[in-house]
Amino acid sequence: MYYPKKNKFITIVGLITILAGVLVICGWLLNIDALETLVPQYVAIKFNIALCMFFLGVATWLTQVPSNNYTRSAFIALSIAIALLGLLGVLQYLLQFHTIIDQLFVNSDDAITGIKYTYNGYSTINTSICILLFGIAFLLLAAKQKSFHLVGQYMLHVVTLISTVAIIGYLYGLSLFYNFSYVSSIPVHTALFFLVISIAASLLYPQYGFTNLFTGNKVGNQMARKLFLPLEFIFIVLGFIRFKTQYNHLTTLEISMYLLTVIMLVICLAIVTIMAVWLNRIDEKRLNAENEVIAINNSLEKRVEERSAELVSMIEKLGENERRYRLLIEHASDAIYVLDLDNNFTEVNASMCKMTGYTHEELLQLKVVNLLEPEHLRMAPIILGLDDLGNATIKELRFMKKDGTVFDVEINVKKFSEDRVLVIARDITTRKATETELKFAELKFRMLAEKSMVGVYIVQKDKFIYVNPRFANIFGYSQDELVNAPSVEIVISKDFKGTTLEHVKGRLNGEVDNIHYEVVGHKRDGTLNSVEYYGSRVIIDGEPTIIGSMIDITERKNAEEHLKAAYEQINSQINNIKNKAWKQSHFICSQVANLKRLAAMLKDHPGDIVALDYMLAELDRLDTGIIEMANDAVIHEN
Repeated sequence: MYYPKKNKFITIVGLITILAGVLVICGWLLNIDALETLVPQYVAIKFNIALCMFFLGVATWLTQVPSNNYTRSAFIALSIAIALLGLLGVLQYLLQFHTIIDQLFVNSDDAITGIKYTYNGYSTINTSICILLFGIAFLLLAAKQKSFHLVGQYMLHVVTLISTVAIIGYLYGLSLFYNFSYVSSIPVHTALFFLVISIAASLLYPQYGFTNLFTGNKVGNQMARKLFLPLEFIFIVLGFIRFKTQYNHLTTLEISMYLLTVIMLVICLAIVTIMAVWLNRIDEKRLNAENEVIAINNSLEKRVEERSAELVSMIEKLGENERRYRLLIEHASDAIYVLDLDNNFTEVNASMCKMTGYTHEELLQLKVVNLLEPEHLRMAPIILGLDDLGNATIKELRFMKKDGTVFDVEINVKKFSEDRVLVIARDITTRKATETELKFAELKFRMLAEKSMVGVYIVQKDKFIYVNPRFANIFGYSQDELVNAPSVEIVISKDFKGTTLEHVKGRLNGEVDNIHYEVVGHKRDGTLNSVEYYGSRVIIDGEPTIIGSMIDITERKNAEEHLKAAYEQINSQINNIKNKAWKQSHFICSQVANLKRLAAMLKDHPGDIVALDYMLAELDRLDTGIIEMANDAVIHEN
C-alpha cells in the first residue's frame, strides 16, 4: 500500500462488503436462511465465500485509513489469507481432494434434500479463481514496484471480466457451471460483489490498466465514460429483454429481432447525437480557445516588440550608466576595489593606486592580504565569507604601501554579486591622529575638570551630560544624580527657572553664543545658594552643546551685603558731620562777623562801654561753641 488513492467509493464498497460477509457468516452460524442468501429466492452464499468477502472488505477498507506499520501488516495478512483460500478452492476442484477448512465452522446441506454432504462446502472453480486473483492482486498492490501494481491491476480486470460474464450468463439464462468457462456458476449476488470490489480496488491506482481509460481528464477519457454505459445498456439490457420476450413467447423471433434492431438504431442515433453535440461544444471551446490564443499571441508579439524596444533603450541606458559608473569609480576620492572569492583584486580605481603606491596592473596581480601589515594580518586574519556580507560591513585595517609605509584604512565591504565583493577604502591616518589628540585633550579636560575648584558642566537637550565633582558638591548631589536628572532646572530655585531655561534654550538654538548670569540655586536639602554661570555654545557630534563653569558666590554675596550696609552707615555719619560742620562754621562765621563790626565801632567810638560788653559776650559764646564742636568730634571718632 504505497500511496493508494483515497476515494469515498472505495470506503463505501469496503464497508458494504464487510457488512454482507458478516451477515452471511451470522446466517450460517445462527442457521438463518434469509441471511445466508441475502437476496430472497437466491442460492445461499457459501460460508467460505462469505469469509473471503469479509476479508476482502476489511482489506479494501484498510487502504483508505491512515497508513502505518499495523495497517500494512494487517492488509498483507488478509491478502495472504484470501489467496490461500482461493488456492485451496482451485486445488480441491482440480485434484478432487477434501480439506478440513471447508467444514471447519459449519456443514453445508443439500439445497433440495437437506442431506449433509462432505464436499458440499466446495466453492466453484470460477469463484475460487476470482478469490485467488483477489489475494494475489492485493499482495502485488502492497509492493513498492510499479510493475507489480500494473500486474495486480490486470488481475483485478480479469476478476471484473469473469464477474461480468457470469452476470451476463444469468441475464441470458445460460447454465454452464463446470470447468473453466466464461459463463460460470458463481451466484449472481457473489458475482455482483466481486464485480464491485474489483472495480473499487482498481481505483486504488487508476493510472494503470483499463481504469485509466475511464478516470482520466482528457477528451478520450470523457468519451469513454459517456459511451460505456449506453453501450452496456444496448448489449446487456436490450439483449436480456429480447431473450425474455422470446423465452416467454411474447413475440416471434423475427419481430423481436426487428424491434431490437430498431431500438438499437434509435439508441445509437441518440448516442451519436449526444456525442456530436458534446464534441461540437468541445470544438467550439477549442476554436474560442484558439482565437484567444491567437489574440494573446498577437498581443504578446506587440508587447514583445514594445519590450524589445524598451530593452534596447534600457541596454543603451545601461551602457551609459556603466560608463558613468566607471567614471565615477575612477574619479572617486575614496579608494574602491573589487575582490573575487580568493581575495584577488579584479578591479581597482585610481585612488586605490595612489593610496597604495602600486600601479593598476600591479594591484591586479596581488591579493588583498599582500597589502595588509603582517602583524595586523596575524592578529586579525580575514575570515569573512560571502554569506557574512549580505549587509555592509565596516572594519579598520592596517595597509602597507609599496614603499613599506604603514597606514590605517577604514573599509566598507559588501557583496557585489554571487562571486564578487565591493570594497570602499579610506585613509584614516589623519583621522586616527586627530582622534588620539581628541582623546588626549579629553583626558586633560577631565583631569582639569575633576580637580577644579570651580564647577564645570556640559548640557545637551536641556540635560546635564557631564558635571564635575565640585559642581555636584555645591548642590549636594552626586554626579550620576545630576547626569540622570530630567532637566537642568533641578539645581535652579523656583523663581529663576524660567530665566535659566530661557538662557539655556537661547544658546542651544543658536540665538546667543556666550552668556554670563547670576541665579539663586536650589540644593538637594532644600536650601538656596547664589551661583554665577558662564557658558558658551559649541557643537559636539553634530549636537548643540553648552560647556561652562559655575562658582558658588553665596559668601561673596553675603560680604557684599555687609559692605553695602557699612557703606550706607559711613555715608550717614559723613552727612551728619557735614551738617554739623556747616552749622558750626555758620555759627563761627556769624560770631566773627559780629566781632568785626564791634571792632569797627570801637575804633570809631573808643569809649563806648555797651559795645565793649556786647563784644565780650560774643567771645564767650564763640568759646562755648568751639568746645562743643571739639566734644562732638571726639564722640564721632569713637
